[in-house]
Amino acid sequence: MKKGILFAFLVTAAIAVNAQSKSKIKGLGAGMVSVTNVDGKMALNIGGYGGILINDKWTFGASGNNFFLSKRIGAENRKFQFSYYGLYNEYRFGQLRNVHISAGITTGIGALHTKSTGVKPEYKLDGKWTPVVQPKLILNIPVTSFMQVQVHGSYLMTGKTNNMGFTKQRMNGVDGGISLLFGGL
Repeated sequence: MKKGILFAFLVTAAIAVNAQSKSKIKGLGAGMVSVTNVDGKMALNIGGYGGILINDKWTFGASGNNFFLSKRIGAENRKFQFSYYGLYNEYRFGQLRNVHISAGITTGIGALHTKSTGVKPEYKLDGKWTPVVQPKLILNIPVTSFMQVQVHGSYLMTGKTNNMGFTKQRMNGVDGGISLLFGGL
């Protein structure tokens, strides 16, 4: 009997909370291209993120990025790829239908890979995985009811990568780019 009353109370409370909170949950995803500064040189960054948009304000999801660069080490010019993945959060200021600003952050883990030379060149881990934090400020420009153009500026902060070519300070840098955001906006 006590379990039945408790069950009825929980169901009633859940219905009451749901009726009051009229929350909206929508899915979205974005592809991104940007330029970042690594070791004083420009590097191409390609990535994206996806997640859910709650009440037209908060985005919670996952992000993945890869930037490509080359650096002269000794007598050879070596190619590198830094890949980082993590959780993505964003808060939107203003209405989705108008031009507005949002602030986002990626927190995750990344690693530097070096392209090997030889018959079958491939990228191999160079050093160790490191924590990554990337706060960003975004200008959102609505194009249609399901697409926005985003222009962003951010700063990439990494931990120690333990490789021969780059230190922590050389991996950190300013990033700026453009994204196309699609979904239930």
